[in-house]
Order: sequence, then structure tokens, then C-alpha cells
Amino acid sequence: MTRRQARAALAVALVGLAGCGDGSLWPLTRTELLPRFDLGAAADFQSVDLVPPAPAPCPIDIDVFGPADTLFPDCGGPQHAAYPAGYFAPGTADYDASLAGQLQAALSARFGVTFHVRACGSQQQFLSSLTSVTEAPTCSGSEIPPGIGQFASACTSQPGSLAVLVAAEPLDRCHGGSFPGQRDMSGAYATEFAARIDAFLEARKPTWVMIGGQTEWTPQPSWSYPYSCNWTRGDWSGLGVRRWRELHPTPPPSIFFDNDDLHSDFKDHSACCVFFKQGKGCKLPTWVASDPGSPIISCDGAQQIAAHWIDRVRDLLARPQFTCAN
Repeated sequence: MTRRQARAALAVALVGLAGCGDGSLWPLTRTELLPRFDLGAAADFQSVDLVPPAPAPCPIDIDVFGPADTLFPDCGGPQHAAYPAGYFAPGTADYDASLAGQLQAALSARFGVTFHVRACGSQQQFLSSLTSVTEAPTCSGSEIPPGIGQFASACTSQPGSLAVLVAAEPLDRCHGGSFPGQRDMSGAYATEFAARIDAFLEARKPTWVMIGGQTEWTPQPSWSYPYSCNWTRGDWSGLGVRRWRELHPTPPPSIFFDNDDLHSDFKDHSACCVFFKQGKGCKLPTWVASDPGSPIISCDGAQQIAAHWIDRVRDLLARPQFTCAN
């Protein structure tokens, strides 16, 4: 075999080990058909000599952004993280119950080093509250998301090396999605959502960032059952993340995406399952209440959300591009 043939064979072998050519991470469990999160890089190995780059230092300082599903205030977590500095208090009951606290404990145990995971969220910290991107002039009044830019300064002091953004925008009523018969403009919603992700990244310039849409599905706030079950906008955050990917086909290698959510599971574990499936395939315990008033994520549901993100972040940091597992 010539030197050129040997190098070609080695290249083929490395591509097979690294994953698909667009940089996607292949399934991490045998039951998944799609990767749970993606790398933004074009390929794992780009050197002419086929030498992988040196792994990056383990990002042990992490900031977690998002609404109530990052705090779990109804299950012992804080009502709000300290604004704007964030909240880090291991051993304190409310911090330990939050997503940040559970990530801090799980990652420290997994990798044998002490992580510093800061809760930067708030119950109303929707994506629009983290940026100053405004709605189109055609939208006004109560249709506009409340609190645009309200939390733009959250955790801007001494930002963590890795930002975890749970991007949700359930109260953007400018594009429909509230009730049957209303004109739904999910495409316009997704484009607006993507612009807000851009604004978040531009303002903060995180060293590393993992982005996912709203993890869970809930019935429509303030609507009574079963009418609350018709809420389509509760499923749209994933469309916004996908629109960002479409607009940025070759994103920087520092950006990761959670490709999965628990929307179908939460529907199956809610009273709305009877409405959706006529009682077939419905499951207990209940993860989210469907009674009149604001939906409340149960503690069983909160644990599912926490497990989802612990799994994603832990698997990400275990990759050879970081030194966490070395």
C-alpha cells in the first residue's frame, strides 16, 4: 500500500469513528433515531495531518438561563434566582432543588471536580426578556411578550464558560397559536425566535453554549380544561431553534443544540391526554396540572426535566473535545 493509499484509508476510518460528515453526534442510546444534540462544527477532524485538536479545558463554570422549568419553585426551588448576579449556594435547600443545583451535584460526582453551576433564570425569563429585540410594528398591546429586555443583565458579571439556555417564548401572542380558528403564523414566530437567539449570542458571546427549546409542554395558562389543551404555541419553541439552524447551516463549533424535548411525554402525563388520545396511552403520575389557572409542573415532572438536562450536559462534557473525562 502506498503512503497516499494508507492516508486515505486512515481518513475513511476516522470519519467512521467521528460521526456523520456534517458534525452531528450520532445516537447516544440504541433506541434513538436522531441525535439528541449537535455540534456546530463542520467536522471533528479538520487537520491536514488528521490530528485531532487538543481538547478544550473542562468548562466547570456553567450558567443556566430559562423560566420556571429551570428553577422548580413548586418543588422546593427558588422563586427567582438572585438578579442580576445569579444564585449559587450548594447545600441550600432551594438551590439544590433547582436545575442548576442538580446539575452541580451530578456533574461534580461524574467528573470528580467541583463544578460551579449558577442559576440565572426567573419564572418569567422567556427568551424575549434576555434581549432587546422588539416585535414588528404590526404587533402591539397585550400581544407583545411582556418584559422585553427585563433580564438582559442576568449573570453578565463573570459569565460562565458554558451557558445552558432553555429558550421559551410562550407569551408571544403576535403570531397566533392561542386557540382554534385563530390564524397561526408559526413560521413568523420561528423567525422572531431565531432573531432573539442571535441577539442573546451577540450580546453575551459565550465561550460555549447549549441551546434547547422549552423542555416540557403545558396546557394554555389561564384557560380551563379541556380548552387549555388546544394550545398550539406551547409546541413552537422547537420550531424557533430549528429556524436558527436553517439560517446558520455552518454555526461555530462552540454552539451545541438539544434536538429533543419532553412535549409528547408531558402530554401523555397530563389530563389533556384524554382529550388528545381518548384515554389511550395515557400515563401516571401526572407531570403537569391541567386545571384552570397557570399550569403547575409537578415534582415528578420537574425530575424528568432535570434528568433530561443532566443527561445532555453530562454527555456533552464527556466528549473527547473537553478535558472533563480525562
